[in-house]
Amino acid sequence: MEMPRLDLTKSTITGKMLDRGRQSVSSNRGRMSVASSYSVGSMDLTYRDYFGPPNYTPFDESMVELDFIKVRTKMHVKRMNSLKHQYVDWFSRKCQTFLDGIKLTQILSQKLVPEVILTMQDFKKVHAMSRRFPRNGTPRDSNPAKLDDFFMFWMAMTDLKEETDSLYEALCKYCDSITRLRHPFIKEEVDLYKQKLDEAYSEEYDFSDVKNERDNLFTYKVASFDHRFHGLLNYIPYLMTMSVRMLALFGKIHLEKE
Repeated sequence: MEMPRLDLTKSTITGKMLDRGRQSVSSNRGRMSVASSYSVGSMDLTYRDYFGPPNYTPFDESMVELDFIKVRTKMHVKRMNSLKHQYVDWFSRKCQTFLDGIKLTQILSQKLVPEVILTMQDFKKVHAMSRRFPRNGTPRDSNPAKLDDFFMFWMAMTDLKEETDSLYEALCKYCDSITRLRHPFIKEEVDLYKQKLDEAYSEEYDFSDVKNERDNLFTYKVASFDHRFHGLLNYIPYLMTMSVRMLALFGKIHLEKE
């Protein structure tokens, strides 16, 4: 039986005898491995790899900008609704304690604070006065904490108002940059809501006549002898409702293609 002949050659580096046949087989395997890897990688190419980034038209860019404003608006409405849930929870648990704290502060102040709270300025005077009494171990020591919760809701609403203003400015800037809206009257409704909202956020705004019959009926769960506080308790939910209604109109604004 004839033995297979080895194709030997001497390595120029190590001086050892090497088999050329094995070298060719291993090199072929390496080339096949590289080729297979390249072919698998080429199957993962995307549309962008073949044709480059998409070419957006000015109309497409305007649509993207409007969608971004709407996404911001939805997130803002969620924060507004979350704050309303917190207010409803506070109202159900601490409303009467809050009113008792106001009445005690008014009695102890002896006409140094408004007897009837009609504006946020009036409430802030009562809130500030509740902190001026020295601690003496009586129930009045807890008055500041009773009034703090409502004041924190007011501060949270002013923070949300800043984001509302920012969204409104972005919408106005967008509308000024385009030539045509599908329903221009919706933008006019937004402008009217914004005007009313700015007036209502003023600390001098008289909220004694604020009505929330449909949207915030829970605010009427107050004893009849405390009816003079209805405006104060209705005020925060009123601002929330008006803000959400205005922001809801943002989603109805659409760009009309020429």
